Amino acid sequence: MSNVPLVLLMLVGCMLLLKFWQGRFKPHPELARKMMHIATGLVALTFPFLLQDKMAVWLACSLAIFMLLLQKYFKPLKSLGSVLNSVERVSLGDIYFLISIGLIYHLTPEPIYFTIPILVLTLADALAALIGVRYGQTKYFVSQDQKSLEGSAAFFMVAFLSTHIPLLLSGITGRLESILIAVLVGLVVMVIEAISWEGLDNLFIPYGTLVVLRGHVDDTPLAMVYDLLGLVGIALITILLRHKTRMDHGGLMAAILMGFILYSIAGIQWVVAPAILLLCYIVLRKPLSLGKTSVKNVAVVCIPPTIWMLISIYGEQPLFYVYSLSIATQAAAMSGRTLPEMKQVWLSLPILIVLFYLPYGVFSGEFDPLKMAVFAAACTIPAVFSFRMSKRSVEYHSAFAAFSSLLGLVIL
Repeated sequence: MSNVPLVLLMLVGCMLLLKFWQGRFKPHPELARKMMHIATGLVALTFPFLLQDKMAVWLACSLAIFMLLLQKYFKPLKSLGSVLNSVERVSLGDIYFLISIGLIYHLTPEPIYFTIPILVLTLADALAALIGVRYGQTKYFVSQDQKSLEGSAAFFMVAFLSTHIPLLLSGITGRLESILIAVLVGLVVMVIEAISWEGLDNLFIPYGTLVVLRGHVDDTPLAMVYDLLGLVGIALITILLRHKTRMDHGGLMAAILMGFILYSIAGIQWVVAPAILLLCYIVLRKPLSLGKTSVKNVAVVCIPPTIWMLISIYGEQPLFYVYSLSIATQAAAMSGRTLPEMKQVWLSLPILIVLFYLPYGVFSGEFDPLKMAVFAAACTIPAVFSFRMSKRSVEYHSAFAAFSSLLGLVIL
């Protein structure tokens, strides 16, 4: 705890230096903003040496957040031309950045697992934004945010080096293994950065980095090559199905990312249910009469099953049944809101139950009558409610999935 004031003093010192530089040389506002981003990340990298305590890290991050909020809402500071006000405009991205630092430190068992995610977030995100602003010519849009292929390519290269060099120096993996892990990290977080919106990349990037690191650091080179080939295969299949699903750029990249995470971190059996859901969506696409599928649509659909998958993999709790159930209920809700007659909804339910329960039974080797009955009830509820509801949006599918999944927890 004794070094917390030193950390805060370092942050204020960086702001003072940037204020002087900004007043002297008049740099581009984005450059000044990202330089503060880099300075904050570099200060955070000292935490394993200066603080060495989770509560001290949380205290430092909390006080830094308080400082940011104070300079935004406390009028006397604004009127005095505070350094905090003049260097950087406060946004949710600033808050997410500091929250990520605290959470990553809280979750990581070793310094290397803290250093690499924060280094990727600090350097790759900032340099990609700067290169995109200066040299970006090939534009694409994700959730109304403009991105560039040049910026994304720069992000991959910096993320690759930010992962490969620390891994190599730490000696926890071999040279080939560190290269392959760095490639995987670079690809995954590049997609995460591209599809994030409203500052959420400051939350998603370090967690994506940590998940890939922990999921592959003990893998053999051959296993990682298979994962890369799997990523290519998932990308090709998703691109080929793009026109069938009406995905925009963000939705397409989100689907590729989700498929790869499930395949590489959890295993092929975790990909089957989402693949069946995608096929159901393609079949029901015209009745749905939806616009393009965005990254937010994909995120809403993926949130409940992803939570169960992560708890099952990293919490070491067998929740494959609940995971399968959460996806099946979304397919049932989809059928309920697209089929024109209730008779057709009732006829579709046995098909959906078999489609989603059978893969679970095959992979788990379990055909429990009670679990099958709960599966049928959990699919019936959203199908009937969706048919009766006049609302026609994808968002409430996630609520159905979360509620119905809880039924599965009851019998586990």
